[in-house]
Amino acid sequence: MTSKPIYVMLADDSPDEHFLFIHTVKGIDKSITVKTAMNGEDLLEKLTKTQDLPDLIFLDINMPLKNGKESLADIRKDPRLQHLPVIIYSTSDERRDIDDTFALGADMYLKKPQDFLELENILNGVLKTYRADGLKRGDRSSYVFALS
Repeated sequence: MTSKPIYVMLADDSPDEHFLFIHTVKGIDKSITVKTAMNGEDLLEKLTKTQDLPDLIFLDINMPLKNGKESLADIRKDPRLQHLPVIIYSTSDERRDIDDTFALGADMYLKKPQDFLELENILNGVLKTYRADGLKRGDRSSYVFALS
C-alpha cells in the first residue's frame, strides 16, 4: 500500500477540465498534489525540467501543439520518464484511439464521464488501485477502466 502522498499530473488543454479534475481529486483526498499542463509540449517541458516526477499522468488525446499520442510516444522513449504510469483521459471512445494508445504503451484508458459523480467514482477507483498495488499495465482486456 502506498503511504506517501500521491502526485498527479493532468495534461489537458481545457481550463474547465483542470478545475473539475482538481476539484474532484481534492474531494477524494486533499493530500494529493495535482499539477497541470495545457498541452503535450507543456507536459514534456515540465517533466524534463524537474526531478520531482508525478506518480500518475492523466493525458488527454486531443490537444494543440503536441497531442496525447505524440506525448505518450515521447514519454515512452525517454529512459527517465518511460516508467511513469500514463492514463489516457479523453472524450474519445473510438476504437482506433484505444488501440493506438495501448500500442504506444499507455497503462489505462479512461473515457471522460459526463457527470461529476461518475468522474468521482472513476477517479476514486483509479486512485484506490494505485494505492493498493501501484498501477500495473494489464493485458488488452483490462486496459479500458470501468467500474464493476
